[in-house]
Amino acid sequence: MNETGFQLINIILLESHFERKPIIDFNNLEGNVSLKIGHNQEANKLIVMLETDFEQKNKNTNEIEVKAIIKMISEFQFEGVTSVSVTDFANVNAPAIIFPFVREHLANLSMRAGMPTIWLQPINFVRLSEESKNK
Repeated sequence: MNETGFQLINIILLESHFERKPIIDFNNLEGNVSLKIGHNQEANKLIVMLETDFEQKNKNTNEIEVKAIIKMISEFQFEGVTSVSVTDFANVNAPAIIFPFVREHLANLSMRAGMPTIWLQPINFVRLSEESKNK
């Protein structure tokens, strides 16, 4: 176990969907990323899902030119007292662990699609969790 008391067991790709238009003006795109985080706990096992929806629209026509949906889950075990609550770990730490795998997967898909590599920017999951609590 590490200092939080949680141990990563596995990261699994559940869903990967990617589509692009055959002809794209790559200089005229703007991207949007949305995330959904969910978790399930059974005894000392925690499953966290991160769904990442990405799209790039043409700035002039507002048409979606590139779209991707990637869902990954991570499985953690924990025992006894943890230094972070299960909810906080599920909403902050676990997504921060999963996200680099999502980023790499999307970069690889875009490269294989014959287009400039899509690099998702880092996300502050602490701030994201705080904003979610304040809604």
